[in-house]
Amino acid sequence: MRVCAALAGVGLALALAAAPAYATTITWTAFGKQGHNGWYVSDVYINWTVTEYTPPITDDQCPRSVHLTADTRDVGVSCSITTLADGVVSASTAPIKIDRTPPTALAAVPDRPPDVGPWYDHPLAIAWSGKDAMSGIASCTTLTYSGPDSGSAQAAGGCQDEAGNSAVLPFSLLYDATPPALLGVKVVPSDHRVRLSWAASPDTGLVQVVRSPGRGGLRSSVVFSGLAAAFLDRAVRNGAKYHYSISARDAAGNAVARAVSATPSRLQPAFGARLRRPPLLRWPAVKRASYYNMQLLRGDQKILTAWPAKPHVQLRRVWSYRGHRHRLVHGRYRWYVWPGFGRRSTHRYGRRIGGSRFSIIR
Repeated sequence: MRVCAALAGVGLALALAAAPAYATTITWTAFGKQGHNGWYVSDVYINWTVTEYTPPITDDQCPRSVHLTADTRDVGVSCSITTLADGVVSASTAPIKIDRTPPTALAAVPDRPPDVGPWYDHPLAIAWSGKDAMSGIASCTTLTYSGPDSGSAQAAGGCQDEAGNSAVLPFSLLYDATPPALLGVKVVPSDHRVRLSWAASPDTGLVQVVRSPGRGGLRSSVVFSGLAAAFLDRAVRNGAKYHYSISARDAAGNAVARAVSATPSRLQPAFGARLRRPPLLRWPAVKRASYYNMQLLRGDQKILTAWPAKPHVQLRRVWSYRGHRHRLVHGRYRWYVWPGFGRRSTHRYGRRIGGSRFSIIR
């Protein structure tokens, strides 16, 4: 009997030793949209898993699922259960950070006010700022707007918080950095007159013409200001050289200027004209003149004399003079003209009407 009892005790000990040793464990998993720097940018769900417990559970303080909806910096969630075998078993989550709200109070500040009226006419630096009550501002846009030109331009910028939420605030501006155009500028001098003409682009405002020498003995003066596309300057002297600056501005203050020069003369073509074809030489008629004497020179050599009855002579490419054949080749030419009275044989001439020069170019 004692042997049997001993054997029975050994069998019980072996059975106890072979019994599994259970331990209760608690784990958690968080689900949500991850932002930056450990922040969530959406609702967060926390699921708890309790495993390997030995029933019975005498106290269960472990919600199997928790739904977090509020923005927070450091919320923590705990789970605990009590079993007969293990007593109290608990676990806590790491701090949960939630920021679902983009930055607020955005502002875009330019580095200067508009240049002319409401317009900016050269690159503009713009800096954005904002506030974020939860995770804080991580960065804001700083940029330089340099085009395109537009009456309704927009620069896009904004701020991002530490969680990765972004907010955008467009900055609207009027921008024009392109000068207007003055095309087809022409200057035509004549007898006591200089005619200027141009074609301005549609964005051009007033056109201004400054002449040097100016009026009344001034070094320079404004002789025209307006919207017209031409100006006739009558306050000039024949033989004097005048310099003109034609300038224009647009609404944004961009400016363009063209410079031309002219020497008014009683003779045509204009003094110093550069021509590709034989010109028609003209001069003002003289009262009671019977004819005119026109002389053409190349260098110091006279190459043509003509006695027209009317105040003009059409030159040709080839002609004969004093037994020599001449051609109007490229180079510089001078010419002069006098009025003649009575018969040519009397050689009665008046004061020289004038002299001018031109060039034949290829």
